[in-house]
This record gives sequence, C-alpha cells and structure tokens, in this order.
Amino acid sequence: QYWVQHIGGMWAYSSDQLPIYATHGLRVASDLAPRAGRRLLGAIIASLVISYAVAGASTLLCYYSYNNTLDKSHTAPINTEITGNGNPVWSMTHTLSVDKNGIAAAKQPHPPTKFLRGFLLAIGTFFATAVLAFLNLRFTWWPLHPIGMLMVHSYAMRRIWFSIFAGWLVKVVVVRFGGAGLFNRARPFFIGIILGEVVAVGLFTALAVVLHALGHQYEIPKFLPLTQF
Repeated sequence: QYWVQHIGGMWAYSSDQLPIYATHGLRVASDLAPRAGRRLLGAIIASLVISYAVAGASTLLCYYSYNNTLDKSHTAPINTEITGNGNPVWSMTHTLSVDKNGIAAAKQPHPPTKFLRGFLLAIGTFFATAVLAFLNLRFTWWPLHPIGMLMVHSYAMRRIWFSIFAGWLVKVVVVRFGGAGLFNRARPFFIGIILGEVVAVGLFTALAVVLHALGHQYEIPKFLPLTQF
C-alpha cells in the first residue's frame, strides 16, 4: 500500500509538472548554451532516476527509524500525506465504499451523453490550445500562453499562481519600458535569482544536518508547498 501511494503520488505530481518544468528549463539552457542540449537532457534524466531511488530508500529509513520529525516542530506522524490524513484516508474510504456498495456499483456503465460530453470537451480543449499556440507564435502582442490550458487544473498552479502572475507582471513592465534589449539584459539577473534560491535552500539543508549532528534544534527549509491536502 505504501509503494502504491508513494510511487503513484510521485507519478501524479510529475505528470502535471515535470514535463513542463523540464522542457522549459531545457529551452532556457539551450538558448544560453546551444551545444549543451543533449548533455543537459541526459543530466536531467540521470538526476531523476538517482533522486527517486535515494528519496524512496531514505524515506522508508526515516519511517521505520523515527516516530516524529527531528526538527523544532516534532511533527507526528512523519509525512501526513502518505501516512496520515492524505492518501491513506482516501484509500480506506474508497475500500470501505466498495465493500459496502459492491464493486459493481463502481463499474456501472456511463450514459452515452456523458461520454459524448467528455469527447467534446477533449476536442474543444485541443483546438483551444492549438489556437492559443498559433496566436502566441504569430502575434507578439497576444497576452495568453497555451501553457495555461495545460496547467490550469494542476497541483502546482493552485499553489504558485501568484508567483507566476508576479513574474509575468515584471516581464510586462520590463518589455514595456525597456524593450527587447532590456529584456535580454535582465534575463541573467532573474535566472540568477532562481539559482540563488536553489543554492540557499541547499545550504540551509546542509546547515540543518550539521545542527542536528551537534545536538541543536533546527528548522526545515521550505522550497515548494509541502502537500496538496
């Protein structure tokens, strides 16, 4: 049950975030270093494989070694999304519902109208995304990007929509008052902000490990939203 939820959760999060983030990062890196594209793609794939393996093993080690987190909060149980009120509650509720109502209730055929609505929705979404992509590539003044159609219902969009809006607003102001020249000159600065945040979180994480080894209290650095629940 743990591995079903753990691997399934990683796949669910990755499927609506990772391809978009990875391809966007690959595009930015390719603009800065055109010859590094294939090597960078290989590095991304290798980092994903290694990180999933290390994260899975270390997570199990923590679950079976400690009954609460070691930071100042002393949260118990560890990772409530997997072991507390997240996926386990959903799984138990679904299991009890099937046991009470029978598996046949969950497999009742859908009416043709529901299938038709879903089919029309998929076709409409495809054409809407295609139209947005065409307008975005054809007209520089077009404000809507097709990625919005892909990300609108994702876990990430519900958590970081304000950050995306703030970045868009800064971009509009830079282009409006400085043009394409200022935009190109400002790109290294904003990419540096992103890299600076990553480096800062890494350093604070290393500091937490050192503080724990010395017997001092520490706080967990928060980089992204911790849970969807």
